Amino acid sequence: MTKNAVFVGLSLALSTLSAQAAPNPTLDGQQAGGLNGVMVATPLGAIRQHALALENRLSIFGLVEPDAKGEPHLRPVGDVQLYGSAEAGRYKLKEEGIKPGFKAHTQVLNLGGDRMVTRNALVGLGISVDSANTSLENGRGSFDNDLVLGTVFTTIALSPSMYVNGQVNFGRVNYDINRIGSVPGTATGSTSALYQAARIGGGFIHNFSHGITLNPQISYTEEQLKMDGYSETGTSPLLLRYNPTKYKSQRVSLGAIATIAPSTPHGWRPVARFSFEHDLNDDGVVVGVGQAAGGPIQTAKGDQPDRNYELLSLAAIKELQNGGLINLQLATTLGFKDLTSYSLSATYKHPF
Repeated sequence: MTKNAVFVGLSLALSTLSAQAAPNPTLDGQQAGGLNGVMVATPLGAIRQHALALENRLSIFGLVEPDAKGEPHLRPVGDVQLYGSAEAGRYKLKEEGIKPGFKAHTQVLNLGGDRMVTRNALVGLGISVDSANTSLENGRGSFDNDLVLGTVFTTIALSPSMYVNGQVNFGRVNYDINRIGSVPGTATGSTSALYQAARIGGGFIHNFSHGITLNPQISYTEEQLKMDGYSETGTSPLLLRYNPTKYKSQRVSLGAIATIAPSTPHGWRPVARFSFEHDLNDDGVVVGVGQAAGGPIQTAKGDQPDRNYELLSLAAIKELQNGGLINLQLATTLGFKDLTSYSLSATYKHPF
């Protein structure tokens, strides 16, 4: 979320632009900056949290499968596995001062597959469709967004215990916006954004007694979301237009996966993953706003959204006798003040 500097700056800007058009231009400035800041940040939080469902394919776990006795062995070259999942998420941020609170609900469908291209490497493709509804607290506005995201990934084993991975994402977000200002009337708009990300990482596997496995991981991700500018339409006397807004992140992740082998073949395997996330980029997010009818655009710059946080997921995985797999997962984001978020997913994998 954009910080208070954005909201205060836009409040002053709108006061200058149209002191007579709105009885409370400060409130409209806060809404304009707050709503557009949330529009940039909210899809990123959902993308990162929902992406945890793919983590098993980005480690040695994606390269092996159990034999008839439940013992792991490398998948043969040419082996193909397809999987699909359904996810639902809920995100809530409490309002603090002039920082807007919001509630968001997401629904995601994922389809993907990977193929062993060598005896120690896989390459995979995936596509996800995400639908979300976000509303600001105190009736300040809302927006709906739909995201289509494509993913290409690979995992390569360097040894029986070490691996590297890579991932590239391209996606498009479409928004429908409804801003509620301090005067009667409607103020709506629509726009879209391009999401791009590239990740490289690696890790190693260490086996302990009693079937316990620990998988420390490290990765670096560059991601960017570019939201197009747009103008509001409607019956409000204070309709606004917005410059393009860009968010860029250079994220370092340090984490680990822990799992315990089932006591019986094809039993349930518990899996926990935890990671610290830090954004090396401290550039501010610039939001520009002016009157839709014309005139100057005023800009304000705030701090980079949420540079430090943690990702946690808990899963239960069951290998089926036909070679398929069921994965049930709960994921959440920690470390954000006043933010509550969680998502639930169910995945089925089928071999071919």
